[in-house]
Amino acid sequence: MARTTLGTGVRAALTTALVLSGAALLPAPAAQAASVATWDKVAQCESGGNWSIVSSNGLYYGGLQFRLSTWQAYGGSRYATYPHLATKQEQILIGEKVLAGQGEGAWPTCGPRAGLGADSADPYPEEPVEPAWRADSASRVNADFNGDGRDDNAAFYGYADGSVALFTFLGRTDGGFANPVKSWSVTPGNWTHRSIKPVAGDFNGDGRADLAAMYDYADGSVAMFTFHSKPDGGFAAPVKSWTTEPGNWWPENVKLASGDFDGNGRDDVAAFYGYSDGRAALYTFKSDATGKFSAPLRSWNVPADHWWGENVKLASGDFDGNGRDDVAAFYGYNDGRAALFTFKSGADGGFASPVKSWNVPENYWWGRNVKLTSGDHDGDGRADVAAMYGYEDGAIALFTFPARTDGTFENPVKSWTTEPGNWWIENVQIASGDHDGNGRTDVSAFYGYSDGRAAFYTFKPDASGRFGTPLRSWNVPEDYWWGSAVTLG
Repeated sequence: MARTTLGTGVRAALTTALVLSGAALLPAPAAQAASVATWDKVAQCESGGNWSIVSSNGLYYGGLQFRLSTWQAYGGSRYATYPHLATKQEQILIGEKVLAGQGEGAWPTCGPRAGLGADSADPYPEEPVEPAWRADSASRVNADFNGDGRDDNAAFYGYADGSVALFTFLGRTDGGFANPVKSWSVTPGNWTHRSIKPVAGDFNGDGRADLAAMYDYADGSVAMFTFHSKPDGGFAAPVKSWTTEPGNWWPENVKLASGDFDGNGRDDVAAFYGYSDGRAALYTFKSDATGKFSAPLRSWNVPADHWWGENVKLASGDFDGNGRDDVAAFYGYNDGRAALFTFKSGADGGFASPVKSWNVPENYWWGRNVKLTSGDHDGDGRADVAAMYGYEDGAIALFTFPARTDGTFENPVKSWTTEPGNWWIENVQIASGDHDGNGRTDVSAFYGYSDGRAAFYTFKPDASGRFGTPLRSWNVPEDYWWGSAVTLG
């Protein structure tokens, strides 16, 4: 997966394109379309034909070199958070929307050169398969689904025919994972995989973790479901509780985390909602004794232009050791600055205004390269934050942000690293859990290779919270599990 630098002529032309900056929209010309072959020519001109590229200045993404604002404006977030994480087909489908709205001038040099405006073919005349949801894994604090004292992993899998299944990867005594067991599944047309946003927690207080899932329907309505766990670690059919009318909650704007935020012994769900104008709010869905959820409590919120949801990554845990879980938010600014905030919970399950501790100046940490999770990695009774950082050359490092007694964070400590070209961050989903039952929280990583191979890795911390070389347990050969079809719970 090469990373290249684009030519200066193409970059200069793109810089002048208002359509790709999202700053202003040109009058819409007549609808147009183009064949895949023509789109390939555009991509070859723009990015050397690399559909997974990020430009060296971090402003342009994917084969067609979208700006993030354009990708979002034309609905690309339904496929992937960033354009370069979407498939070639998904990028072309958004390119079709831009072309229909603004013509080939959206790519002022490469569009005319490729004959984009003269081609009226439909690139995908058949209805495309629904894409997999590629949001970051939700943060959870409890994932022991069978009650044996070791945390597990759950995964929703979306098949190409539209069917969906739920699997459990039980934790072993060595911290690795057993082969997955499928419990719940539905036939095509019942559940859409990309519409599921899951998070794990003990929502009914029975000592075993369950799954909560936010689900968005085609009409814009949203519901919360609970998948109760069974003694064997599998799951019962979901129970629906809270729902909204169409058009009220758009799940692509939501980041979820679970935790016992009010200290009543049952886990709840926190939802960070980032509006398109830079407003943001933090909601708590409190669970009852049956594991169902009531209408959310809104506590913290800010006006326009304050917090942009696409820049936020969440983690949850009891960071100050007071018996209630809190929420940590990693904020990655567009210029490479970054900061870590703590939202401390109150007795009502709501959250106080965030406190910023660690932060870095421009060009230090790029938020798009960060995967976040949390747990008590050093065993001191307070949860910490772990961050996996993916460099542009395919190297990765694992960092620990130790929590202070006030719930804020020390500067991160880097432990495990890989050489360039070994791990690509876009292929990884991470979660936390005490998978070996030794009292310290591990980090598990699901890695989906581009050829359909997949594996689960466990990063076990030492007493200082640092991570060593991962243990690989479950793995499958080519064409078995496609990472883009997997969502961890």
